[in-house]
Amino acid sequence: NHLRVNQKLNTYRRYRSVLDNFRGYFAGKRYLNEISRGDILGYRDFRATRVASPVTLNSETTMIRAFLYWCLEFKGLQENPSSNIKPRKVIGKRAEVYSDEEIEQMLSASDTQEDAILLTLLYTGLREQELCHLAWEDLDMDKKVLRVTAKPEEQFAPKTWEEREIEMSDDLVDA
Repeated sequence: NHLRVNQKLNTYRRYRSVLDNFRGYFAGKRYLNEISRGDILGYRDFRATRVASPVTLNSETTMIRAFLYWCLEFKGLQENPSSNIKPRKVIGKRAEVYSDEEIEQMLSASDTQEDAILLTLLYTGLREQELCHLAWEDLDMDKKVLRVTAKPEEQFAPKTWEEREIEMSDDLVDA
């Protein structure tokens, strides 16, 4: 219930999915105290065959570690078997960037409204949900500033609650 109250819906769903996988893997164990560090490493190896990236795997391991610490504090778990497990090494790869030709193709195939949306994404780096919850009152055309703000009535908050202002280029303002 703590997650339902304090986290976004997608975060809650993600935690739920991770913990369902964890519970399914350890279905043969009746108590959490029966799970060892070796069991956690085995589970991590198992999940490594099912997830696309080590970042996802590390994220899942972190969620399980947090859950087990919660159990340690509130549910009588004797020790956290995941406490000293180090994250898998992640080799950073460069983000894919659209070429000028690809951008031109998108803009030539779009109408005026779609142009404004594409240019906003390209010039600001907004996340999808930030764009979807953008309102006219978030734009100050005179100061050339776009504000990313929480919209509690729409159950929207920027990732990590990071409200911010983004300067708009002349090209974006003109779009």
